[in-house]
Amino acid sequence: LLVDSDTVFINPITSDLMKPKTVFSKIVDNIGVGSTGVGHENDSFWREVFQYFNLALPEPNYQTTVRIEQIRPYFNSGFVWVNHMPGFFQQWLSDFIELMKSNIKPDFIGRDGTNFGFFEQFILSITLAKYGYNFTLLPEVYNFPIPFYPYLKNREKVPKFNELIHIHYHKWFQHPGFLDHVTDVDEKKSEQYLWLKKKLPLSPEICGDFKC
Repeated sequence: LLVDSDTVFINPITSDLMKPKTVFSKIVDNIGVGSTGVGHENDSFWREVFQYFNLALPEPNYQTTVRIEQIRPYFNSGFVWVNHMPGFFQQWLSDFIELMKSNIKPDFIGRDGTNFGFFEQFILSITLAKYGYNFTLLPEVYNFPIPFYPYLKNREKVPKFNELIHIHYHKWFQHPGFLDHVTDVDEKKSEQYLWLKKKLPLSPEICGDFKC
């Protein structure tokens, strides 16, 4: 299991992640450097990278999890669970190093102001292609993008806060008012909320408008 450092578990992992020879992850929240396919501004980058690794370019057959768009398989590396696939993480690292050496770069600029800051996440698509896309989408309760919770609440089957297992909070647990912003009255009574509330905010504290 690899998780981002800006994540937290508030419930135990469940047995549905025990499927053998499988990688569990999610598709990215929003498109970023992803591609919707032919004609998209990032698609030439995808084509160049898959050609460089001598792999077939996958079709846009997955949906982003927040602002929904149909994209080529671009995975969120905030939670990557791998069962009985020896060498997978080493291969992921090797593919990342190879891409960095290749000098192939997109026009897309990430939040960090570079055009390579997302490469460790993007290159997961290459590694999974090498392993034959032995991939299963994580249940909603894992790697949940809590900054977008208010935006997602009106969708069907979105879990309640106390049902979440693994939360991806990015910087927002540094904001003193964030946890109360995303939880309703009933959720504030849950043991998960009460446990987490005692640990927040993280330092250094920040301020600013929440996502919507």
